[in-house]
Amino acid sequence: EIACAHTMCGCYPADLAIDGKYEAEEATEYGMRQKHADCFSKFFSCIMGTCCGCICKCWIQFMSICALAQEAREVKLLVPPKFQRIDLLTHQPFSEYQPAINELRRAWLGKARRKAGLMPHLQALSRLSRQILITAIFLTLVIGCTLLFNPHALFSVQDSIVLSVTFLQSFFLLYIFHWVYHKSDLSVDAVIKCFAAGFVIAAPAAFVFEGLLVNMILGLSYSTWSVIARIKNGQRVLNWIVAHYRHFWIGGELANAFIVTSITEEFCKYYSFRAIEHPDLIFLTSLNRPIHGGVKKLNETDSFGSGTSDESSLSEKSETQKWIEKTKTEEEFFEDDTDVRSYRKKAAAVTTAMISVAVGLACAENFLYIFLLGGRSTADLKEEWTVLLLRSVFPVHALSAALQSINMIQKFVENAPDSQKHHQIGVGRIVLPAVILHGLFDAIILGINIYTEISTEDYLTKNSGNIEDGAEMYDSTLVKAVAWGGVTLIMILGSVWYYLHHRKQSRRLRGMEQADFRVHTRGKYSPTRSAHSELSVV
Repeated sequence: EIACAHTMCGCYPADLAIDGKYEAEEATEYGMRQKHADCFSKFFSCIMGTCCGCICKCWIQFMSICALAQEAREVKLLVPPKFQRIDLLTHQPFSEYQPAINELRRAWLGKARRKAGLMPHLQALSRLSRQILITAIFLTLVIGCTLLFNPHALFSVQDSIVLSVTFLQSFFLLYIFHWVYHKSDLSVDAVIKCFAAGFVIAAPAAFVFEGLLVNMILGLSYSTWSVIARIKNGQRVLNWIVAHYRHFWIGGELANAFIVTSITEEFCKYYSFRAIEHPDLIFLTSLNRPIHGGVKKLNETDSFGSGTSDESSLSEKSETQKWIEKTKTEEEFFEDDTDVRSYRKKAAAVTTAMISVAVGLACAENFLYIFLLGGRSTADLKEEWTVLLLRSVFPVHALSAALQSINMIQKFVENAPDSQKHHQIGVGRIVLPAVILHGLFDAIILGINIYTEISTEDYLTKNSGNIEDGAEMYDSTLVKAVAWGGVTLIMILGSVWYYLHHRKQSRRLRGMEQADFRVHTRGKYSPTRSAHSELSVV
């Protein structure tokens, strides 16, 4: 069994029920998980249950994923949460830089001496954020010098200006939204990591998945065409498709707008954000579980709850004692730095972090869109500036991330983790408003492209492929007016939707703060809210 579980690729036999009681308990637990699972979890469980659990009676193993997952669950039980809260790349504990972040936050809230300027925020950065900044500056200098001084590179000084503006417009957006309005809600360290996640993880992932979806759709279309051609009277069907190809063209562009682009990019942004573990966003992760379990509980009893301890449990106690000896007190070993943010400030931190991820993806996307058109001609340079201007005036990614944050906040800030409402909000409900906004935005742009191409095709057909001097194939003024008006209307509707829901949500969060404040002033304990944050009203 160990060889099967720790293999690079193979199968592991499905576990058999020990008795009827065990089987009933497993079925009940599985049913509860499926009841609260989102649509993607249910789809994956259906596929795995059909192909692996029932037919083959085994589970597919790849890179020892199941064994590693089980070991990770055991580690969560054995190791206190404080020592699990680390950066994934540098393995730096949150406790090394979280106090400095919280001290800056207390200063902004008037609970400590205030430090002005950017330098205190840079001093509070984690090792990972410092490495991200140094790497970004180094790569920018190397790529810039290579492109400017390499005579074979089709890259001009004008292109370098466009490249600089591409990044500066993203930084300016973050400066306005974070530094001006929400720097006490979310740290600069978290913004750097979120932006890097959007730029390095979300954008490449979206690019890969979009390419896979396009090739899958094209492959399915060609296969369907081949099958139809082989059946009886299939040629008549193909002739009808060719005669009405424009309808399929429009349908394909709508699928491209909503499925290939919108759904893919919104899910990549969401899961890139969810992959981030940071002290400012710890209430969104499993690391926010109660800290009085784990080692302390396991040391009291053995693994079977009999109250006895064997050799392994004694070794666990010794390891725990070693960790405690490294700290001043046992309370310091189990407790973390106090979070002084209110519910509304935590909600603002979620929104700011999700927007930072979206801006990182948009920055990488702008880079690809602009420099795929790069060249030395004046027309290409104007095209670059036009694309950059349009994508700067209409920050659809940032607005879509703000729409996602509404249900994200409702799930993790407004509702307790064990409540029914918390489980009712799944991934689909979180990303749906953003998918609709993003899909409509792209559908308008693609619709304009379809109209211009159809008009051009009709003009060439009518004039036998000849283009007369000064002739217009379509009304360019009308096309520009519809394009600008359409995308502006979509952005306004999305902004209004966010404003209305944000205002209602702020009222609910304010009510939660007032209720907790009343409980706090009476000297009582609020069990339903303690899982979210410290009692503090700002």
